[in-house]
Amino acid sequence: MAAIVSHYHAFEPAIWSPRLNYFFQDKLQAKYVCTDYSSDLNGNIVYVPGITDGFTAAAIDITNGDVVAANLADTKSTITLNQWYGDAFRISKGQADRIGSQYNLVNSYMETIAYNLADAFDTALFTNITSGTFSVGKTGTAIPSTKLEHAMQIADSQNIPREGSAWLFSPKAYWGQLANVTKYYTASTYGRPTVPTGFVDVLYGIPVLVSNNLPLSATDRQNCLIHKTAIGYVVAGDGVRLESRDPEGLRRTYFADIHYGHTLLNAGRIIKIVGKR
Repeated sequence: MAAIVSHYHAFEPAIWSPRLNYFFQDKLQAKYVCTDYSSDLNGNIVYVPGITDGFTAAAIDITNGDVVAANLADTKSTITLNQWYGDAFRISKGQADRIGSQYNLVNSYMETIAYNLADAFDTALFTNITSGTFSVGKTGTAIPSTKLEHAMQIADSQNIPREGSAWLFSPKAYWGQLANVTKYYTASTYGRPTVPTGFVDVLYGIPVLVSNNLPLSATDRQNCLIHKTAIGYVVAGDGVRLESRDPEGLRRTYFADIHYGHTLLNAGRIIKIVGKR
């Protein structure tokens, strides 16, 4: 007797999953300005110690070499794997027979579902910006030319490292309020050759990331100058997961989901830049 051959399904999960993760990672903007602790995840919680920013140097007695030791009393932050989001679509057998071989169409479905998950993840991570300690700018007004320098002044006074820092602007704030200012165009020429992947420009040597997922109110967007250590997140497994099921009827449903957690680790490393939406 001939072996029973399983029915061909147009959207094979074993092929989809790696490419879906590729699209997810490609769309995810927060990865450039937040810290991923997923590799430390063992269970559903990661504890992140709040390491002291600096220690006080003291003179050493030449006769005994004693050094005064500081008693560590740092606190910890908790990142809990407690957010679960998903997306799904259904393809009937008739539809699969007609479009199953059209790679570009299949690719479009994959891109769309991955983008939706990345968009929701980005938006969730960036909600932490509202809890930042410092703020510059004025409600309901465009970002004035002095506010970026003010933000940098705050960052320097708080000893926030330039390395690992980034500007976060909404498209309207960057392209409509800043890009046409000659002063900022001149500032953006400094460090241009070292712009990392994912960033659109640099201002005063600090990379610029443009995102439409920044927190907003009825009148304002909360842009910011942020350091990578301000927000932490974890993602379970390999990121986006895809499963499929055959429910009743001649159709097949495809599910994509992501299980993640995030928290604000250091509010003092976010300088909010208020600008009208």
